[in-house]
Order: sequence, then C-alpha cells, then structure tokens
Amino acid sequence: MSRGVTFAHSTTSAAREAANADLNGTGSIHMTQQQLDELAQALQFSVGLSDRKCKRTRKKYRNVFCGDEAVEILQQLGRFQSRDEALQAGRLLQTNMNLFECVNAKHHDPAHHELQDDKRFFYQFVTNATAGTRGKTDELLKQNLDDKMRVFQRGVRVKDRSYRLTTYKQCFIGKEAVDLMMKHKMAHTRAECVEIGRLLQQKYNLFVPVTGVHEFEDDAYKFYRLLLPQKDKVKTPSFLDEIKPAIPLILLSLVPAIVVYYVFY
Repeated sequence: MSRGVTFAHSTTSAAREAANADLNGTGSIHMTQQQLDELAQALQFSVGLSDRKCKRTRKKYRNVFCGDEAVEILQQLGRFQSRDEALQAGRLLQTNMNLFECVNAKHHDPAHHELQDDKRFFYQFVTNATAGTRGKTDELLKQNLDDKMRVFQRGVRVKDRSYRLTTYKQCFIGKEAVDLMMKHKMAHTRAECVEIGRLLQQKYNLFVPVTGVHEFEDDAYKFYRLLLPQKDKVKTPSFLDEIKPAIPLILLSLVPAIVVYYVFY
C-alpha cells in the first residue's frame, strides 16, 4: 500500500468530534476489509521494532513498538485528518484482526489493553496461527509452497552472525526471512508468513535453528541455518577421481621408457 491511498472516513467536523469523544465507536471511521488488510501490511513494514525497557518496572521487552509511534505512522499511511482517527484505525486492526497486543499494560493501567497514543505502552505483533480474521485456512497457506520454498531459499541473507560474543556461521535471521516473505507477498500478515516458514521447516526440512530446538519465529535474535538436500551437496573428490582424466596421458608418456628398457636391458 502506498502513502497515496486514502481510506474512507468522515470529513465533517461533527464526525471528527464523534471520533474524539468515542474512540471505541463504530461510526467515526469506515474502512473496508481490503483497506484494513492494506493498512495492516503497511504498518508491519513501516513500524520500527526494537528492544525497549519499561521505566516503571525496568523490565525489558523484545521486538516491540510504542503506541505513539504506531499512531503517527498510521496517520501518515492512511492520511487521517487527526491522530484520534489514526488511533481508532489502529484499534480496529487490534480488535478486528488481532494484529498486535499490549505487553505492559498491567504495569500502567490494566484497563488500557487497547492501543494508546502513549510512548509508555509497548506492543508486539501477534505471531500465532489465529492472527487476523481473514479466515485463511492451512490449505490456502500451502498453495504454491514449492515456489515459496525456492524464493525463500534463494532470497534469505545468509552470513556469519554475532550475538552475545558468540559467532554463528552462515545463518539467517527469522525477522529478515519474514520481511522477505512479506516483500514477495506470500501472505497478508507477518503471522501468516511465520506459518509458511514453519511449513517450509517441517515439509522440506529446509532449515534448522542454530541453537536449541524451536519453531520458526519472527524474531531478530533467532538464527537459522539452511540445509541443502542430500542430492545437492557437493561431493569432495578423492585423489583417484582427480587423476583419472590424466591416466591415459601418463601411460602414453611411459611408453618410450618401457621400449628403451626392453631393448637395451
């Protein structure tokens, strides 16, 4: 979705006042399912995920975004006339599509589990199989799985990675793999891309985690290593294999020496 897409919403001052007065209402903005899908995909591409620490509890949360940042991005993406309208659109994504959840509301106000235009509230994208209300089944996710496998295998960025003073050779990052699948439009949400990654992991034995045993995850700190099929592995040639092509020439070069030996000795 480009920034030029304008979502359907009321433009009258009365409607804007209604949106400000009741952000949970259903009559303030009107968005089709397709518009929600496009906005959800654009938000996942645009919002910055990072590790953040809650000042109140000093607890650290991984791969989260702040509420105020999400509202600002939503306002730009949807060209909403106010932050309140962008906030309401974000709450539609949260409730109707189960796109993300608050991870630290209980430390501030347990009643504020819905999206808040506040930098103190942290949110994570939901990465389970039930994310979204599109009703997409496992069969739909499995469509063209062979093609998805080839794109995945060729597209993931494999290199040496370092984490906590340990270097892991020739591996890729879970989050980057999900970014790749989103870029190639293998699915509509990151949660669905995670499910596709797990299908590739199970059906093709395409990759394994470099540490421990766990499923594929949309995580910047989970590393995976590609496994080449047995038939594609390169066999190391033996010494005999290397000299086989030269054996006829070697024998031919020995003929004069053999003739001289039998004639003169």
